[in-house]
Amino acid sequence: MPLSDYEKQVLAQMEAQLSDQDPKLVDQMRESAKITGLGSRPRRVAFGVVLMLIGIVVLVAGLIATPYLQNFQFVGTLVGVIGFVIVVLGVLQIFGIGTKPKAAPESRRPAAARSGGSFMDRQQEKWERRQRPEL
Repeated sequence: MPLSDYEKQVLAQMEAQLSDQDPKLVDQMRESAKITGLGSRPRRVAFGVVLMLIGIVVLVAGLIATPYLQNFQFVGTLVGVIGFVIVVLGVLQIFGIGTKPKAAPESRRPAAARSGGSFMDRQQEKWERRQRPEL
């Protein structure tokens, strides 16, 4: 559902107040918009899930093997602990904890073809075009 005119006006006022009150935050938000951690997210999540499944299999194998290794029960316990560590690494991979965000690749279009400016600048331009009365 599109925003009403009043809601658009209030949103524009809030945005203006935020940029006046905390320009450092606005700059930080613009910089974070340039970082692409989300582009590889599906691949990272899939890898994390596979890592978790492997870890669960290793953990269960360690638990099952422990009673059968009469003189070497510590080996089964060690395998179980390694499986648990693999599961934790899979969860960390899913949530992207400990990974560095990658910088956004430069656009391959020529500079003249780009609309220019940051995301917020482009949104502002779109907003102004919509607000102009059609002649």
